[in-house]
Amino acid sequence: MTTALKPIHALIVDDEELAQLQIKYLLRNFPRFDKVETASSLDEALSKYNTSKPDVIFLDINIQEKTGFELLESLEDAPPIIFSTAHEEHALKAFQVQAFDYILKPIDSARLNKILQRFIKEFDKTAHQPIEEDEGNPFNRIFLKDGDNAWFIGYDEIQRIESEGSFCRIYHNSKETKIHRSLVQIEAKLPSKHFFRANRQTLINLAWLQDINVWFDGKFLLKMKDGSEIQLSRSAAKSLREITSL
Repeated sequence: MTTALKPIHALIVDDEELAQLQIKYLLRNFPRFDKVETASSLDEALSKYNTSKPDVIFLDINIQEKTGFELLESLEDAPPIIFSTAHEEHALKAFQVQAFDYILKPIDSARLNKILQRFIKEFDKTAHQPIEEDEGNPFNRIFLKDGDNAWFIGYDEIQRIESEGSFCRIYHNSKETKIHRSLVQIEAKLPSKHFFRANRQTLINLAWLQDINVWFDGKFLLKMKDGSEIQLSRSAAKSLREITSL
């Protein structure tokens, strides 16, 4: 086990070299940012993201003839995003995709420093836990894509996830989102202490579990707070008994 603080890898995506240099300069005040890369286009940003998987992206909203939101749509598993923009009206959309934060141009160094301090604090929430207990990610959310839409969603907002072949249907906030991911891939991104595999097709959020009914042949029928009912497999029933001391 280790309690060493993790170094932070950042990617700055901006087509203005001056903006890149300003953010890089301010990051020098935070030694935790041991690696800082830059990209001037969405294609370059996507290539660097796929190669090095940064922990945070500083993303300009207007990049050449495109937008930073288009980059989000291309990312399979986006890290926290800190948007930068010269247009305040774009801030609303930044929060709609649940960006970590945003900053207006010209960049105010005091505000960015506060954002960075808060980011590091969030990033370090799991730094003093044993590595084997470090599940999910320190921001308690995952990144979802649905067609041209992309956003972050908190663990506590997910009710259940159902497998449909090579797709999964995620039930969250009274919505359904279908994404091209296997249940195994999604399960690997979620903390096992909060999410439970009820059967081969279904992963549930234990916080949304309302009732456990004994069914027959040693099996259980779960009733969720959204009214759905889920049958447990025999092995899952045994595991649930151990977790809930039934």
